[in-house]
Formats: sequence, C-alpha cells, structure tokens
Amino acid sequence: MITKFYEPFNYVLHGRFDVSKIAEHVRQYADEWFLDTSRQTTSPVHKETNSVFIYDHKTNWSIYDPYELIVNESQKEMQELIKPIVEYLEAHHGGKVGKCLFIKLPAHKSVGEHTDKQDYLNATRRHHIAIETNPDVLFFVNKEPKNMAVGECWEINNSKLHAVENNGDTERIHLLIDIMPNKFIDKSFLKPQEMEKQ
Repeated sequence: MITKFYEPFNYVLHGRFDVSKIAEHVRQYADEWFLDTSRQTTSPVHKETNSVFIYDHKTNWSIYDPYELIVNESQKEMQELIKPIVEYLEAHHGGKVGKCLFIKLPAHKSVGEHTDKQDYLNATRRHHIAIETNPDVLFFVNKEPKNMAVGECWEINNSKLHAVENNGDTERIHLLIDIMPNKFIDKSFLKPQEMEKQ
C-alpha cells in the first residue's frame, strides 16, 4: 500500500501565486457549485462543502491502473487561468495533473478529521491554494494548525490526519490540485514481478 505517512512533513510551501483573476471567475459560479455532489455524498466529512471540478481522476485508481484524466469541457476558461500553476507543479514534482477542483466551505462549517487511504490519494501530491479565506480559517495536518493566506500554495500530507475549521463569518474557497508523479504513470516504481500483474 502506498502511503506518505512516514514522510517527514505536514505542510510544504511551494510558492505564492497571483490568484486575483481566478477569484474573479470563481465569484461568477452559481449553479456550478451544485452540478457535481459526488465528493460530498461519498465522503461524509466533506458534506458541508461544495465543489467545482476542473479536472478529475477516479479515486479508486490502483497502482496497476492507467492514468486517465477527465477534463471538464465546460471549464475551458478556468483551465487557462490555472494553467501556469498546474504547469509549475507538474514540473516541480515531475508528473501530471490529477484531480483539480475548487472547494467551498461556508462560514462556521468544518471538514471532519480524516486520513486519505486509497492508492490515488496517497500516490498524488496534494496542494491547497486559498482563493478566498479569512483569518479564522484553520487547516490542521497532524494536529498542526495553519491559516493559509490567499495565493499561497501548500502541499499537505494527506496520509496524516487532517481537518478544516472555518470559524469566520465568510466562506472559504480553496483550489485543490493533485499531481500524479510520473513514476506511477509509467509504472517505473514497480518491481519486475509486479509488472507481470498488469
């Protein structure tokens, strides 16, 4: 089983980005927040959130499965706006984008403490970029609290316990970007006997 649990980090800052144009576009979302409720319905800890997927990838992917990106064709404009961030992270990690979505957490709501256990969630490098937030939003990884400022790109260790609290009076919107390392795409990490299973 793949895990990042033993990697010695809770958070890693991967830079700061100007997300003002992205924020302007996100503010135009209305019905978009309710078109895909799969994340909220399949994961009870996310029941208070709303999501808009830009790219998707099946969560039940295993290490022997091919990389298959799902592109939301209705989000072409947003794909162009986030392209510089995605390309930076792909180059930094040596991989390709996986799930990429906006997550809205209303005021005075929370995401319960949980760990991510499936192969996809442990193989990918997961990043959060605050688009809209307030000083009373706290992200927790391994009990370590962090208020992520707008535009900061934080990789989180989602193999460890993590949670979110929005104790403020305004909603919090994050851009989540997963990067699938090339070794899991080309299967170069597998031993010869494991390659035979494919």
